Amino acid sequence: MKNNFLTLTLLLFCGQLFAQDLHFQKQDFISTINNKTAALSTEEQKEQAILLSSKIYIEYAEDPKTGQISEYYGLMRRFRINEAGAIDSYNKIVLPISSKSDLIALKVRSISPKGIVKELGEESIKETEEEGRSYKMIAVEGVEVGSEVEFYYLVKVPISVFGSEQLHNAIPIRETEFMIISPEYLKFEAKLYNSSSIRQDTVIDKKAYIGFKIQNLLPLYEEKYANSEANKAQIEYKLAYNTSKGNVKVFSWKDAGNTFYELMHKTSKESAKEIEKVLKKENIGGESEEKNIRSIENYIKSNISLKEDASNNLLPDGILKSKFADEGSITRLYVQFFDAANVNYELIVGVNRFKKRFDKSFETWNFLDKYYFYFPNSKKYLDPNNPLARYGQISLPMEGTDALFISNITIGDMKTALAKVKAIPFSTSDINYDNINAEISFPKNLDDVNIKMKRTFAGHQASDMKGYFMLSNDEQRSKILENILKATLKEDAVFTNSVAQNYNLNSAEADKEFIITTDISTKSMIEKAGNKYFFKLGDIIGPQAELYNERPRKQPIDISNAHSYLRKIKINLPENYKIRGLEGIKRDVSFEYNGKKAMGFVADYQLDGQVLNVTIEEYYNEVLLPVSVYDNFQKVINAAADFNKLTLVFE
Repeated sequence: MKNNFLTLTLLLFCGQLFAQDLHFQKQDFISTINNKTAALSTEEQKEQAILLSSKIYIEYAEDPKTGQISEYYGLMRRFRINEAGAIDSYNKIVLPISSKSDLIALKVRSISPKGIVKELGEESIKETEEEGRSYKMIAVEGVEVGSEVEFYYLVKVPISVFGSEQLHNAIPIRETEFMIISPEYLKFEAKLYNSSSIRQDTVIDKKAYIGFKIQNLLPLYEEKYANSEANKAQIEYKLAYNTSKGNVKVFSWKDAGNTFYELMHKTSKESAKEIEKVLKKENIGGESEEKNIRSIENYIKSNISLKEDASNNLLPDGILKSKFADEGSITRLYVQFFDAANVNYELIVGVNRFKKRFDKSFETWNFLDKYYFYFPNSKKYLDPNNPLARYGQISLPMEGTDALFISNITIGDMKTALAKVKAIPFSTSDINYDNINAEISFPKNLDDVNIKMKRTFAGHQASDMKGYFMLSNDEQRSKILENILKATLKEDAVFTNSVAQNYNLNSAEADKEFIITTDISTKSMIEKAGNKYFFKLGDIIGPQAELYNERPRKQPIDISNAHSYLRKIKINLPENYKIRGLEGIKRDVSFEYNGKKAMGFVADYQLDGQVLNVTIEEYYNEVLLPVSVYDNFQKVINAAADFNKLTLVFE
């Protein structure tokens, strides 16, 4: 769909243009050779490398050849390399160009610890291929431990009026400068996320400058249960006004609603005919709205494949003929099926929350790259481009985030759109679960452990497995089932009579729990020592994650989705044996947040003669929590890991 936006965007650039040189070219970044390496602090010396300086310039200017506005991207960086292992990471400069004709300026050099300088230019560009993609790059010569590498390049890029720049690097950054430059009448807005800066905005000689200077930006290390990608420092920017055309804000949420409405309703007489044929053939219509929604979804997901490199202008008749389309065109197909079947829906356009956070206060269409549907009558959602999900389930990337809801309205004879930013809720732990019911018994010689297990999955804990089962053949299903079961117990476990139920997403089973039943025999859960036997009860819940910190926690907690585990275990104790260690079963590690139960691991037991009943409840009701409660969160996670190590004694 973005090509359509680009066409619309170019129409805005038709005011008076000012001949101008590119600002980036006027800067004395590295034209003067500085052959002295930087003095590092004690902390900097511990790092594998340091990004000493980074300058990013995005400039909109008149192209002297065409007389039209063009966009340019300039980057300057200087690195210090402290370890031999970092040399391969920083002695190659990858250029963001497909053709050398897009390269405006380039300079690369290395500075040795002794001040020896080696320079490279355009003649050193080589083309390399990796994972089927070709790159243009320069290999920097003379790099050793203690060296510094500096470069700049200026390239012409495809024009865009929305953009983002991620600032975080794998190494510390002393200083980063970001600048947008444009003719004064093209007014851009920009916003920095997840960091602080010195703002530098000005107008000089009919050019507008928007700038940020960020100092001492430390790496954002990967942490468990954290949304690291969305937590990185980044800048979003957009064109807000073209004052040569008036003082009206452009690319607002209202504009986006109208644009997406037009794109999704783009059709033809042939498309309308083909949709009516399908509705008639599949007997869709005349039923309840929910039945029509499910039937349309099942038909599309069973017959149309997602192909990212497909044309984004495919109309429904073309899709129904080719049997594939990109995300935008598939969404258009749903829209026109829903319209034909009189389904009341709202189109949602948003962004994957694991990549960035939707900010309703900053109207950039950069947040609009994932499609979704909401049905006001049932208050349910549908993901049109996830073949493993079905109506009613909120997909993980869209849970707990704001998005643009676009509803259809009619004013007189005119049909148009009404766009509002609204929140999509998180699903709850009572619908996302992985439960175990197990009965354990022992042969007279206590050589092994026999388990009859029923495992019940629902919500997000079930969706992918159900989808894979449905799309697989019997041999593949057997393998998937084996992998699921083997992930729970030790390798010696033997599974028999294993059966999976309720995985046909195109039937009423879509709303049912995914159930696995199996009989298990394992020797590793019990060990003999003299006249005692050690029964590893904790193995029944399977391996558990543990949280240990190499450095202080920095990022807030994000567990992806609320979920729970309920394990009910009946143990038929061996005759003539007493059991010891029961006190180790009982535990209650839980905490509240904002007056509500947030997370917990609670285990208890009842002993009735030779029958031991163990109940374990583990729940994660809050998806997002601040760093301030990390210690409590860590205790809950580690409580499950500790229980996994629990052993009872028979004697």
